Amino acid sequence: MRRMVLALAAGSVAAGAVLAGVSAAAAPSDREFFTGEALYQRCAAGPADPDFAARKAACRGYVLGVSDTLQAGQGTAPIAGPPRAAAVCLPDIDADQMVETVSRYLTDHAENRRYAGPDVVYMALKAAYPCA
Repeated sequence: MRRMVLALAAGSVAAGAVLAGVSAAAAPSDREFFTGEALYQRCAAGPADPDFAARKAACRGYVLGVSDTLQAGQGTAPIAGPPRAAAVCLPDIDADQMVETVSRYLTDHAENRRYAGPDVVYMALKAAYPCA
């Protein structure tokens, strides 16, 4: 019985050390999970790529999700301070046009792909659809 307890304890310690090492190595310093480069890799997929549909779907979902989040947060009052002014004013466009706008920005502004994914989507939409 004592051997089993020691074996389980040793196994738990080893598993914990492995998991701690994995999570420490995988966590970037600023906690961004998706960079502009990762987004570009998905949005730039071509029909000849074997994972074309999956990459394009990931691009579309990400861009639309970030856009919806940006739109929801504009003009609302933060916990403290005055309401935020709108920075992106989308015209009557469809989802495909919005994704194309961000994809084109990623292609034209490779220097900005190093930033976090949401920041790059914001930069692309603000450049294309600024508020008056």
